[in-house]
Amino acid sequence: MKALICIVAVFVALAACQPSSNKVTSVPGFIGSFPFQAYSGYIAIPDGEKQMFYFFAESQNDPASDPVVLWLNGGPGCSSFDGFVYEHGPFFFNSGPEGADQNLTLNPYSWNLVANMIYLDSPCGVGLSYSDNTNDYITNDIITANDSHHFLLNFFKEFPDFAQNDFYVSGESYAGIYVPTLAQQVVLGNSNPDTFINIKGILVGNGVTDQVFDGNAFVPFIFGHSLIPDDMYSQLVEACDGNYWNATDGPCGDLLDEASDLVSSLNIYNIYADCYQGPLAAKEAKRLHELWYRVSSKARNAQKQMRGPPGQVPCIDASRATAWLNQDDVRTALHAISVSQQQWTICTDQIDYSSVYDTVVPIYQFLLKFGFRELIYSGDVDMCVPNTGSEAWTNSLNLPLESDWQPWFVNNQVAGYVKVYNQLTYATIKGSGHTVPQYKPAQAFHFFTNFLSDQPF
Repeated sequence: MKALICIVAVFVALAACQPSSNKVTSVPGFIGSFPFQAYSGYIAIPDGEKQMFYFFAESQNDPASDPVVLWLNGGPGCSSFDGFVYEHGPFFFNSGPEGADQNLTLNPYSWNLVANMIYLDSPCGVGLSYSDNTNDYITNDIITANDSHHFLLNFFKEFPDFAQNDFYVSGESYAGIYVPTLAQQVVLGNSNPDTFINIKGILVGNGVTDQVFDGNAFVPFIFGHSLIPDDMYSQLVEACDGNYWNATDGPCGDLLDEASDLVSSLNIYNIYADCYQGPLAAKEAKRLHELWYRVSSKARNAQKQMRGPPGQVPCIDASRATAWLNQDDVRTALHAISVSQQQWTICTDQIDYSSVYDTVVPIYQFLLKFGFRELIYSGDVDMCVPNTGSEAWTNSLNLPLESDWQPWFVNNQVAGYVKVYNQLTYATIKGSGHTVPQYKPAQAFHFFTNFLSDQPF
């Protein structure tokens, strides 16, 4: 009898380890059952009182063997539910009337068609992640990487069936800092078998990487897109000698101001798209971006200046996600804190974030030493983090070249251009803005699938 009790106790303990309480079977706005297993809720971080919110969508293909991919939106301060509902999550808002809450549909280009996807709100205080201690909202690049690493270790304890799957870290924008710094923490932790994660590579889209490369990319980008005249470009080249990123005065600074004024009414995230709130919002987005790059990265603790109205990103329409995620029945379905405890905004102004790194290029080089595969992709009409900077820093690595610049295709049409180095691939996406999977979902699904399967574009 005692033996039977022990056996039963073991099975009960094993069942208790499964995150069944976090299983999501339906959400308001979506009709029918999910064609995949889904979980969402919180994982505690040992440092302070941090509760990190995640949504885990198992693969619709073969969850047991498909890779696990973590997705991070940037900001810093922007929720990964941006990527979830507007980019490559399993469902998104369809073309029904704005404001309706019954208009979620399956995404035919969802990345969980081929991978187990984790969407994490990071750092603490972003999206639906929270702490009862507001000191936990004072953070930086290093703390964020450490917290995300702790999240992953605890996540794989809660989901042990996925601990041996290949693992990738992905993200966009300021996640150009989050992704490699987190991957570095994982690699360092892998020296201990108890904290081993089976990481294989990283994917970064239009990622902030290096203040010099990124800052100097602006002028070649706007000239290459015929946004400034030839004579102004010639004067800029002569006055600035290629160093545009920190010029604030003299002839170079004056010319940069003139060039900036010429493009200030454009949507900085997609120069060919409308700005949702109009030209004044476009000017505000441009001003905030320049503020970010024209000060030392160690003094970029300017988030409250960066945002304007709380939670609003100039030029971006996040109204449907904001309305949906601020419904109590949605929060209940997602096992998230109530609306009265914390409003969801696409980008928050409640964290106090300090950048640490002027560059993470050495971290990319460090990761390559461990056999990582790296995909750096760039929408080619994004003025926020231009492709000209991403191409420049990837070239600077001087890696062995496997195939030179050439077009890649989706549905027999040129989708962009690609350059393949040993372990690293750099790709552009033709006509895409800052959030590639949102603007070009079929092309994004194509390169995501091919990268994970280690197939050429």
